Amino acid sequence: MSRIRLDHKWDGYYRIRSAPKVRRELERRAKLIADNCNRESGSDGYRTSSMQGARRPYGRWRTTVITATGKAMRHNAATQALIKHLQDG
Repeated sequence: MSRIRLDHKWDGYYRIRSAPKVRRELERRAKLIADNCNRESGSDGYRTSSMQGARRPYGRWRTTVITATGKAMRHNAATQALIKHLQDG
């Protein structure tokens, strides 16, 4: 059986992960999760952020949803809203 050799184009991975469509989709999903958590909690304490990671070698785009207020932290501790709404995104 012969061996298969793959040549990875690391720069291509980086470009795909930072493409505008990929970024928009990740941000859309994070915003949807935050909006659903905010609606459930009756506040605007769930917030999103978006950034590209270090290029070692991948540079993955990352979005996060955080609890930015005490009310959101208490709500999430009591209801596990972030985990529950993860499937929404």
